[in-house]
Amino acid sequence: MIEIFPKLEKLAYKCPACGCQLSDANSIYFQGQFILAEIDCTCCDEAYFQTLPIGKLADSPISFLRNGQRAKYSSSIDSLEGKQLIKSILSEEIFIPEISLIQYKILPKVVIFNCVGNNKTNLVENIKSIQHFLNTNESIGVILIVPNNYKWLFPEGIAEIWSVHISVEESGKRLTNLDNFVKSQFSRFETIFVSEKVNI
Repeated sequence: MIEIFPKLEKLAYKCPACGCQLSDANSIYFQGQFILAEIDCTCCDEAYFQTLPIGKLADSPISFLRNGQRAKYSSSIDSLEGKQLIKSILSEEIFIPEISLIQYKILPKVVIFNCVGNNKTNLVENIKSIQHFLNTNESIGVILIVPNNYKWLFPEGIAEIWSVHISVEESGKRLTNLDNFVKSQFSRFETIFVSEKVNI
């Protein structure tokens, strides 16, 4: 798990412009299936995004300048996803889906599983990870961010569902209200983590 509230856990960040390595980020940003750190490079003064180490991006993060002019990927697959991610961040086409909150129980510590951009195959794999977490971590609540059409797939025992009325295809658009919605919930909890065990 990676702590994101009340403080953002120190992680390894590498500037795509100059290669300078840092451990502190300013904030995080939720964009569809991705969770990004926002960093100001203290070596070259460039501002950039880098994906948090989640799922298949755990060992191969995508990083790019805020203006999209420079980017770093670890593989051809990451390059394709990186280009799609940059396009969604820079896009002037804004999509504002409805987001619904379903609460089952209240716990002070929670972990977010972000499954917004999942197809059904990835969702099935994530259900296994979520069930394992529920079986081994009774004191930490599970919050799912999930497409509305798939909210019925998930097991009992979760704390909350944040249901996004969106298709898999639409999840690649610029979702300006997703980040605002997620952050508006932070004050209800003592500690919030995100799970790195998510297929994206």
